[in-house]
Amino acid sequence: MIKETLLSWPLWEENAEDAWVSDVWSPDGVGDGWTPLFSRAFNDWEIEMVERFMHKIQAFRVQRKDEDKVVWTTSKSGAFSVKSLYSILEPGGSPLFPCGSIWRANVPPKVAFFALETSWDKILTLEQLQRRGYSLANRCFLCLSEVETVDHLLLHCVKTQTLWNLLFSLFGVAWVLSGSVKETFLG
Repeated sequence: MIKETLLSWPLWEENAEDAWVSDVWSPDGVGDGWTPLFSRAFNDWEIEMVERFMHKIQAFRVQRKDEDKVVWTTSKSGAFSVKSLYSILEPGGSPLFPCGSIWRANVPPKVAFFALETSWDKILTLEQLQRRGYSLANRCFLCLSEVETVDHLLLHCVKTQTLWNLLFSLFGVAWVLSGSVKETFLG
């Protein structure tokens, strides 16, 4: 967080981008404090912003006895995850996002990420390519009769429905697929 705050600062010295904490932290006898190096004197209108910045970094203290390490502060474990990144981007979560169905499922992370991408209609289909400006004929490569969308490929294509029906019959399940992938996760 400190590095992110410091690097986003417009007056920070260019060479300070690769600075170590020890380069901007020095014990001053009374207590430890930050000694940031700025590239120029401040304009009057920047003083309040500098005060807020200094107040923000003063909340962080260096633990000299601990070895430096990288920590993802938004997760309890300190490790990065797509779920923790999503929680930053969507504070409070989104009622339209099937969080429980995706993140709490006992599946590998790449499967959960694919589920996330499909629920937001982000997997690369011919429809997506057309939205991005590519001029393509949009026909499903499996059935050759419908437009290729996420929902069609994964739920409504005749070939896909055959696979779903086979899978459901193997487990003795009778299930009617919903109208969209997102509805399937929400249901």
